[in-house]
Amino acid sequence: MEVNEQTKGGEYKYKKSFIYMNNTLFIILIDILIVTFSFLILAWYKPATVRTVFPTYICPFLVFITIWISVSFITGKYKLLSFKRAIDMILTFSFINFIIVSIITILLFALKTHVYSRIILFGTSFLSYLIEIFIFYIIYSKLHKSNNDKKIIKHKKKIISGHNPLNLN
Repeated sequence: MEVNEQTKGGEYKYKKSFIYMNNTLFIILIDILIVTFSFLILAWYKPATVRTVFPTYICPFLVFITIWISVSFITGKYKLLSFKRAIDMILTFSFINFIIVSIITILLFALKTHVYSRIILFGTSFLSYLIEIFIFYIIYSKLHKSNNDKKIIKHKKKIISGHNPLNLN
């Protein structure tokens, strides 16, 4: 958040950035890009990516990303401001990603789909997890810095406009 100006009453007007106002939507879009990027990297590793991997994996990938986003949203993974410390965020992400991989694995075995590569499945999950931790830590730090700056400005405003006991006038 940025401070724009101080009004006559001593209050500050805040210009909220787009990321701060829409952080959940922004984080979901970033997560979709991360998972897609991870999938493409691991699909590129397999031979005949364009001819066999993409046509075979497009529907399962859409199911995978739907489960990924749904579980993440339901469990509160995208509410970065709710984490008090960065380690809490990392532990929560670890647990949520474990749940997602467990659901996908159970579905694969329950539906008896042995056609899909475990390298692509688990590799996409693990690579996405690592990239998420890195990128979401940066976003988490920026959001918390903005939130803390707002608290500091409010505190300074209270000190400036508050009762001054040493004022002898």
